[in-house]
Amino acid sequence: MIQQAIPTEPTDDDEGEAEAAPVATSTKRTVDSTDLCRRYDALKAARAPVEGVWAQIERYFFPLGTGTQPSANITEGAVDWNRWEVWDSTAIDAAQKLAASIHGSVTSPSIRWFKLQWRDEDLKGDTAAASWLDLVGDSVFDCLQDSDFNTEIASADQDLVGYGNTVVVEEPASATEWKGVDFEAVPIRECYFEQDSKGGVERFYRRLYWSPVQVRDLCRRKGWACPEKIEEQAEQPAGITERVELVFCVFVRPDGQVVYPAAPHIRPVGWTYFLAESGEPVGEEGGYYEMPVMLARWQKTSGSQWGHGPCTVMLPTVKYLNAYMETDHQAAAKVVDPATLVTERGLLSDLDLEPGGVTVVRDVEKDIKIHESKARFDVSERKMQELRAMVQRGLHNDELTLKDSPAMTAQEVRARYELMNRVLGSTLARIENDLLSPIVKTTIGHLFRANQLPPLPPKVQAKFDKGGADFNIEYQGPLARSQRTDEVAAIERVLSFAAALLKMGLPLKVILATLDVVEGIREIAKRLGTPAALLKPPEEVKKALAAMDEMEARAAQAQVAQVEGAAAEAHGKAAQARAAALATQAPQSGGAPQGGLPVPAQPQPVVSPAYGPVSPFRQAGPPAGAGA
Repeated sequence: MIQQAIPTEPTDDDEGEAEAAPVATSTKRTVDSTDLCRRYDALKAARAPVEGVWAQIERYFFPLGTGTQPSANITEGAVDWNRWEVWDSTAIDAAQKLAASIHGSVTSPSIRWFKLQWRDEDLKGDTAAASWLDLVGDSVFDCLQDSDFNTEIASADQDLVGYGNTVVVEEPASATEWKGVDFEAVPIRECYFEQDSKGGVERFYRRLYWSPVQVRDLCRRKGWACPEKIEEQAEQPAGITERVELVFCVFVRPDGQVVYPAAPHIRPVGWTYFLAESGEPVGEEGGYYEMPVMLARWQKTSGSQWGHGPCTVMLPTVKYLNAYMETDHQAAAKVVDPATLVTERGLLSDLDLEPGGVTVVRDVEKDIKIHESKARFDVSERKMQELRAMVQRGLHNDELTLKDSPAMTAQEVRARYELMNRVLGSTLARIENDLLSPIVKTTIGHLFRANQLPPLPPKVQAKFDKGGADFNIEYQGPLARSQRTDEVAAIERVLSFAAALLKMGLPLKVILATLDVVEGIREIAKRLGTPAALLKPPEEVKKALAAMDEMEARAAQAQVAQVEGAAAEAHGKAAQARAAALATQAPQSGGAPQGGLPVPAQPQPVVSPAYGPVSPFRQAGPPAGAGA
């Protein structure tokens, strides 16, 4: 939610200091470090069984790592470069491919792998609000790209594949000015945590094996008083080589305040250092505005707070494959350098198998011979191939590799890529919910406090004041896209079917009455991650459609008027032509004009007995003098 990710007033943030000038720091402690030390010891004792499994996973899947030992304990001279007990590299290669595939498919650095989407329909349809949220997403992605996010998330993916758990910490890079954020994939061997009711992190402990000189340097940089014992050890020559177990603890404050700015000891999340030996606190308490620790599991383990990954499941098979390959190596050595059989009294000198060596025997044919092992290497090779295939299937390499065929089309490659990505669907949900979503929201909070985001639009500000400016995080990586391909393909198939019916003569009004084509286009664009600025709001779409309908009606009226005018003009020209033809023709006797055109015949004069012949077109008047 945006209320959790964005503060009300922008200011800088740091892991233990409030950067805003009006806020005064305080030395008040809100947690008992002795109690934290007892909890830490209990967590260490409870995790002992799983650490043995992690050590074996490190040996067979991620060699040259540090196993369950803190990295501070490993010196250059203590690195074990000779890992001869690992005979087969199938598991090593498959685990690295799986981790690289997750990194490229979920958080690829070449594309913006997430998109912010308003939950409120009013804000979702507002172009200004949607465009602002797109700008926020761009700012978050740029901030992640400028940081060490890509390198650290790659290390986190390896821990997730190998140990089934990964922990990432996000903090501001600077205390005085905005320099971005800093990420660290904390080695799982250094992490302990207490989970809350939902399986999240309530308290987080990081085990640090530092020299007394390092602990004293931390106190000097923070302006703290160094413990007297640590100060004495740092002055001794052994202060450089000996180690002190220092614990960094992050904990949730139930009564923490989310107001900005806030003093470190009243922020929602606090942190402190203490010595694991005595529980003595080192320095003052600090505070965060959000929980900086993100914990993700590949799969949950029943009865344990720690998860497990594919390497945990495939560990027995990998160990058996290595043992089988070692046995095969010994059998091959017997064939290359077979054993020699001699009789007790037939050998007169020591057996010399060196090149050019001489061995004295009584009878070569009877007293000495080569022992043939008759090993079935075809059986061992077939067995090892089966074991290698099991390991590759267990680490999903068969889904992560395209088939070796030159006849594959681009459509087949795309379908194969989508299919192999769907295998990781259940793991993707945990990565998104437990790891990536908190990272995006925490980064938004850092950007807003540092005044690195564009100003809120008026409508967004109004919704924010009322507590309704919530948003969802939609992931746009190749893996997330492949999971939405079925929905997009279903809409496309329906629209293609409607277009086919239209070509077959089905009236367009039937299709428009059945399907909402505009909404179908918007759904496809949303699932494909189209930028909000390219889609018009529904109100503008309705106005545009109404304007188009009006323009089409006017065009139809103009076309009808044009056709009618052309017809009237043609009729008028024809009438004029007939009239001109009549005017130029001379009348003929007998009432028939030239050209054969019918002309009404003139009536014969009427002869009146009293008045004589008169014109039939006027009335006959009385004769002259008749009225006298």
